[in-house]
Amino acid sequence: MTATLVIQIIRGRGLAAKDPNGFSDPFVIVEFGATKAKTKVIKKSLNPDWDEVITFPLPTPVPLSLKLTVWDHDIMRPNDFLGVCYLKLEEILRTRFPGDPNTVTDADRDSAPWFKLLQRNPGSSVTGDIQVRAGVVGDEGLLTSLIGSLSLGALDEVGSTISSAPARRHRGNISKDLDGLLVVDVIGANNLPPIRAVTKTTFDMDPFAVVTLGDRCHRTRTINHNLDPVWNQRVVLPVTVLATSWPVTISVYDADKFTSNDFIGQAEVAVADLRAGRHPDVLTLPLAVSTEHATVLRTPASVAIRAVYRPIAEVRAGIWSSLLAKFDENGDGQISSDELVTLLEALGGPEVEDEALDAAYASRGKPRDADLTTAEALSIIDQLFGVLTSDTVLVGLAKCPSCPAWFKDDADVVPHLEHCLTTAREAAEVETESLMMGGFVTENQSSRKGLTKLVHKLTRGEYSIGADSANIIVVNRDNGQVLEEKIPTFVRLGIRMLYRAGGGSAVETAKVRKMLHSMSVKQGVKYTDPKSVAEIPKFIKYHNLNRDEILDPLDSFKNFNEFFYRKLKPGARTLGSKFPEVAVSAADCRLMAFPTIDAARELWIKGRNFTLAGLLNSESLANRYAGGSLVIFRLAPQDYHRFHHPVDGVVGPTADVAGSYFTVNPMAIRSAVDVYLENKRTVTTIASDHFGTVAFVAIGAMMVGSIVHTTTEGQRVARMDEQGYFAFGGSTIIVLFEPGRIELDADLVANSSRKLETLVRVGMSIGHKAGWQHP
Repeated sequence: MTATLVIQIIRGRGLAAKDPNGFSDPFVIVEFGATKAKTKVIKKSLNPDWDEVITFPLPTPVPLSLKLTVWDHDIMRPNDFLGVCYLKLEEILRTRFPGDPNTVTDADRDSAPWFKLLQRNPGSSVTGDIQVRAGVVGDEGLLTSLIGSLSLGALDEVGSTISSAPARRHRGNISKDLDGLLVVDVIGANNLPPIRAVTKTTFDMDPFAVVTLGDRCHRTRTINHNLDPVWNQRVVLPVTVLATSWPVTISVYDADKFTSNDFIGQAEVAVADLRAGRHPDVLTLPLAVSTEHATVLRTPASVAIRAVYRPIAEVRAGIWSSLLAKFDENGDGQISSDELVTLLEALGGPEVEDEALDAAYASRGKPRDADLTTAEALSIIDQLFGVLTSDTVLVGLAKCPSCPAWFKDDADVVPHLEHCLTTAREAAEVETESLMMGGFVTENQSSRKGLTKLVHKLTRGEYSIGADSANIIVVNRDNGQVLEEKIPTFVRLGIRMLYRAGGGSAVETAKVRKMLHSMSVKQGVKYTDPKSVAEIPKFIKYHNLNRDEILDPLDSFKNFNEFFYRKLKPGARTLGSKFPEVAVSAADCRLMAFPTIDAARELWIKGRNFTLAGLLNSESLANRYAGGSLVIFRLAPQDYHRFHHPVDGVVGPTADVAGSYFTVNPMAIRSAVDVYLENKRTVTTIASDHFGTVAFVAIGAMMVGSIVHTTTEGQRVARMDEQGYFAFGGSTIIVLFEPGRIELDADLVANSSRKLETLVRVGMSIGHKAGWQHP
């Protein structure tokens, strides 16, 4: 079954003249979700005839946007903006073409509707209309289901279809997620450690600070040669509902010209405390100085900040009140109907129907030509578009209406407008000098020098969330911070060469397979040699492992491999929920959770021949999980390598599947190589109490010598009971749930949809029994 969106771009009239000759060279860019197309350019015309047909296949789910932007084509300078319009998806999906949709006829020119071109920001010169007809063709059953999916709240939520630029990052439903904004002024630091300079005649300290909340990371300027730096810089941080339980961290670094920047120390404060107003206006936080530099401390170091939490309702009211004031052309404090409509058009929002506006005025006992107070105008806008409970109209902005800034991320819009329209004046009053630099993915990235960033770009590839590169970016579930996984450089380069050269074909040759097998055997021999105990302290230091949670003394391990599958002290990992209806993490790992197998294949598992039957080595077992949920637990070498039962139940049979030793690094999983089908693995079923029959697939990887199960068939097990362990190397577990058996935790699914692994520990919740309600 297929369906196609058809857009006839017919003609324009009365367009603005942008060229010195009194004309424009107009063309149209059509954007449908993340895809776009353009018409031909019509030379020297203000009334162009395009007569073009553009088609897009209708995906599932349907994007909630169809945006048409008209531009004036220029060769030697940037194209000039001529206007934009938006078409409602629900109306388009109900429209069928009576004739051939691929040809523009005279009848189409006579009957097709005209759409007024709107401004994108105040001050832009926009005139005219364009004539467009849009509709769909294809399977009626599919089209009906698509209309139904839009009607289940998607269109009601946005009021109409407002599109964002495809180049921007989209972070889900911003409106529902935001709890408020945290305005943080980083004032300065005191008593930083006087690290000796190379000359040993004075101290060497050129400090800058990095502020992190979840995946938002910002950096101050550097203050040269100072132990008591004053930064006076501001950052406005969006706080989601989930982030209210996280801390804000302030890390201080010493900038070095020739070597890597040095980490000095870190302070933190709980968002919940700031939200509850439990701290004074200016807050002095103790700086926990790194062990390396603590020896030269003379007095305790600290960081001073000013932090104000603004609830989202207050933020929205402030932004819209400021916008209304900007469009109060005569400055009389009254908003006319024309000023109200001009504001909405300037923001590029939905077209205001006269009938709806008349009704809004009438409901307040006012005629349409009456002036309104700011509060009355705000209440009308809220009645029409729900702006006090949703940020959809604001997130649709491409550019700030008050300054030249363009938005690169949906999550930047509300914080920027809050500062630009409402808090900039307050910043001046408290002597805050500027905004902090943002746009960093991790704290590591924000603390690197330009040359280091260039080298990393060339050797590792793109540095961004979800990027298919040798930079492995993960999110810490405890505090929401985005981290860079620590991997030796030679390992990154080797993986990139093997799995990217020739589309991954190099690694699939018999010669390379033999090499990987030989390497795994040799490493197994090396790490079972008694001499390998010398590697244990180095490994602990490199990965900064917590020695206190290891059960046995370090000197009790006879070789490195014994340390690798070490046991932890009782209580080092705890059960995330007492309710057996909650499934828990099987390992300390980097986790991906997908509600369906198809979602996993689309977003993460790119092997050209991946199937459930291939993974499980059983067609009949695979049929049980068709349409079910899939959770991937990737264990890096530094992780605790014993794995545990995720559910209560009875252990079924375990089948061994022979295979290769490919790495389970994300770059390999997202290549054409079928790592999960090729690698050595075991398949165990668990007859669970609340989740049906659960399949547990333990997959070995490069350098893994063996997979050992410590439970047996028929054994009764509880959540977190040990199931087995991996010997040295990376490894992965895949757990499969039958359709309709589990509802995965929303934060894990949201991160996975961004192609972002989540750091979790054994025992943490991963989901609950479908339909179960927490008591």
